[in-house]
Amino acid sequence: MLEHAPADRPLLIDGLAYGALPLDLVRRIRAPIVVLCHHPLALETGLDAHTARALADTERAALAEARHVLTTSHATAEILRHDYGVAPGKLTVAPPGTDPAPRAPRRERKCQLLSVGSISPRKGHPALIEALAPRAHLDWSLRIVGPARDPDALAKLKSAISGNELGSRITLAGALPAAELAAAYQSADLFVLASNYEGFGMVFTEAMSHGLPTVGLTCPAVEEATGGGACLVPLEDLSATLGLLISDQGTRDALAERCWTAAQTFLRWPQTATIVAGVLKEVKA
Repeated sequence: MLEHAPADRPLLIDGLAYGALPLDLVRRIRAPIVVLCHHPLALETGLDAHTARALADTERAALAEARHVLTTSHATAEILRHDYGVAPGKLTVAPPGTDPAPRAPRRERKCQLLSVGSISPRKGHPALIEALAPRAHLDWSLRIVGPARDPDALAKLKSAISGNELGSRITLAGALPAAELAAAYQSADLFVLASNYEGFGMVFTEAMSHGLPTVGLTCPAVEEATGGGACLVPLEDLSATLGLLISDQGTRDALAERCWTAAQTFLRWPQTATIVAGVLKEVKA
């Protein structure tokens, strides 16, 4: 039980769980609490207003009880400061690391798109299908990788695919082991994910580390994570952007070069671990 954790050792709790813990339980925990907040729970896409308010209130109260809060981007840190009352002195940004990877080869062929993300409302898969539908006259295929965590989201995705008669162009691959996911990055020509919101966006940095031209929707945390290398556009511009990149090898190659160059500057996991370890050491002292 959390309340029996030793009082002289920091307790690192993932924010996906911590933000929903009962406040009386949080207050019974004797150990100094360090929270890893990926993004506030209330910002998850698809929540009704009542649920979002309740989650925001619960998480705000729980964060007030934490000794320190780690988060993944400065954009998320600003939300935690402004909307959740987390004092700057107890807030540290620890961006997720990105492992170096071999560069995916350039190929002259039908453009193979890759999208990686759990099938959930926030990842925006139906919007991606609707953006691709007007480009059906171009030569492309799409592979969607990720677990189906939300049955309704999966049903909407399948409906968008069938409704636009794109079943022969799109593969739902489900979750893949690490080695197969790395192979999927290597075999792709273009990465795209139409997330409504991200607290960081690890799949964008992973795609860029493989040298893929990378496309997403405008989002401060993703822009920060990708170092300005990815092509981030408003939803209304996604279809035209994909059409250009699918049809124009030169434009795709230029974006790939920009993404690869930016990826060489990304934080590595040992650096992230050093930041986290420093916070834990300070809290323990």
